[in-house]
Amino acid sequence: MRSAKGKGDKLWIIFPSFLILPFLIPWIKGKFLLSLLLFSFFLLFCYRIKWEWFKKRFLPFLISITTLTCFSLLLGGSRDKIIELDARCAGVFLLFSLVTSQITPSQLLRIFSKEGKPSSIALFFYLTFRYFSLLLEEGQRMVRSAQARGGEMKKIVWRSFKLFVNYILRILRRSEVVAMAIEARGWEGTETPPLSQDEIRLEDVSFTYPDGKEALKNINLRIGKGERVAILGRNGAGKSTLLWVIGGFLKPRGKVNVFGIEVKKENLPKLRKIVGIVFEDPEDQLLMPSLIEDVMFGLLNIGYRRGEAERLAREELKRFGLEGYEESHPHDLSQGEKRRASLAGVMVMRPQLLLLDEPSANLDARGRKELVDILKGLDATFLLATHDFQLVRALCPRAVVLLEGEVVYDGAMKSLVEQRQLLEGWGIL
Repeated sequence: MRSAKGKGDKLWIIFPSFLILPFLIPWIKGKFLLSLLLFSFFLLFCYRIKWEWFKKRFLPFLISITTLTCFSLLLGGSRDKIIELDARCAGVFLLFSLVTSQITPSQLLRIFSKEGKPSSIALFFYLTFRYFSLLLEEGQRMVRSAQARGGEMKKIVWRSFKLFVNYILRILRRSEVVAMAIEARGWEGTETPPLSQDEIRLEDVSFTYPDGKEALKNINLRIGKGERVAILGRNGAGKSTLLWVIGGFLKPRGKVNVFGIEVKKENLPKLRKIVGIVFEDPEDQLLMPSLIEDVMFGLLNIGYRRGEAERLAREELKRFGLEGYEESHPHDLSQGEKRRASLAGVMVMRPQLLLLDEPSANLDARGRKELVDILKGLDATFLLATHDFQLVRALCPRAVVLLEGEVVYDGAMKSLVEQRQLLEGWGIL
């Protein structure tokens, strides 16, 4: 892989990126389009792309394009038009692969950064890369899953049409969560708004998803500043939905008020400065190509100068035991390290309220112990939605239990522990 040191290195991005444009222009077609596609293949050899690197990306792409072709033919699409569309998609895929093989995302951000802060074009290119990799990751997961259950590659490709709908739904779900993670750390202004109240209030809060499922039903809660509250319940009880409603990602019926700030559209910039959210899968929350860039992401977005943002980020990484990992790619870390990294990226913004969705998911015993120690040391109000009853027993003096979207228990954790029969009935034990 080539290094990026100056203006000359931009050619490794500009040349393949410039060649993408003809594939996007509708009046370029026929022999010229196919010639350009062959030239793109030729560039693979000129750029000395390793087959092993390319193959990991090519297989999910091939499954996707085969599926789309079958889908278009079944809907009565013109064969010539479909071939032309396939050629355009293949050309864009090849050239985008050249860009990402010749320069790392970290180098991309540095090349197009102005005065230390990533420019909008750099963020656009990197987030495009992030979403592109998201497509490939889901394709790879589905291929591995099919192979693990005895699927041969010929059969997997042949049956790819059957997998198409599930593939798209999985991508959309993950993309939605990644977009939420970006939004949670993407508002301007460094000043924390004044807090006029010392509690979080939910009054007659209900929420229904577009498919008609009523996830929350007339929730009334009061949570004081500094409290640590466990949100418990079986799958589908409404735990994650409750967190997203409080965080302002979903619009419910009823009223939600966080320390005097009403949760509504016009107040979201204020809310983002006092509420931090940690998602169930840290992969969805780690946005940038290096750990230091990821922890700085939110600080730069709200107006901190790069020097100050970097100082605070390094302090936070040290606090979470990640000193020395500053230049590591977040996705190369262990599961426990990813969890700590996602927490560092949120806590560096000093939230007044922390929302944690299944923070112990996929952690081993050591990772759980490290997480408990970290959460015990946090100076923030937090709500912790989880199935991990042992985790919240060690952390939360208060518990709220949801059952089919309704609060069935709100009280001391000590009292709840003694009610084993109820816990089993609610699906917690």
